[in-house]
Amino acid sequence: SQPSQEIINGNLFKVGNKIKISNPVNGDVIFFGGVVEINSPIAGDVLGVGGLVRIKGDVLGNVRVIAELVEINGMVERNVNVFANRLIIKDTARLGRDIYLGVNSAEVAGEIEGNLSGNFGNLVLAGRVKKNVDLVVRRAGKVILEPKALIAGDLIYKATTKNQLQKKDGAQILGQTAPKIFQTQKTKFVAAYIFGKIIALFGLLIIGLVLLSLAPRKTLEI
Repeated sequence: SQPSQEIINGNLFKVGNKIKISNPVNGDVIFFGGVVEINSPIAGDVLGVGGLVRIKGDVLGNVRVIAELVEINGMVERNVNVFANRLIIKDTARLGRDIYLGVNSAEVAGEIEGNLSGNFGNLVLAGRVKKNVDLVVRRAGKVILEPKALIAGDLIYKATTKNQLQKKDGAQILGQTAPKIFQTQKTKFVAAYIFGKIIALFGLLIIGLVLLSLAPRKTLEI
């Protein structure tokens, strides 16, 4: 029989070019790294900055990540905040609450229990969103709803033209579709809003680091 994995009791802080977490963590994971792989269950939050971040294990808290590429394969019980060049949410992913994204490109094939919102260059939705989708689409960007896409609530998208939405046969929107066309000069306000979100996320990471530094030695590094 396979030996049981040792459980890490406490928060886990990791820094490195290559980070691989394969033991269950009974706390938060905070990282600053290049290639980051989280393959085991995490009882708390996942917070970090990286190049490639791949989350395969289930996360019972929130995921808040800034990276070049983020891939989510498992379950996230609470909220997801990602700022990245590219995001991939696999069809095996189940996200329990709301998602806010600031990404150049996103491919969403999993199931989202809450709302999906954010600022996108391109979004390909092939999964299910059980509440509303509220997007800002950048100039020359596209929102593509694949045949398996389902939005149980409303689709609200802000774009420079109406033809930035492509809905393929079979895709379903059960609520209202509300395009909002904005002028090019308003994009500066959108950019400022997204910048504010990024600063807020960095603030959360810094707070996490401060708390770790003040915590008793139950906090572990491996």
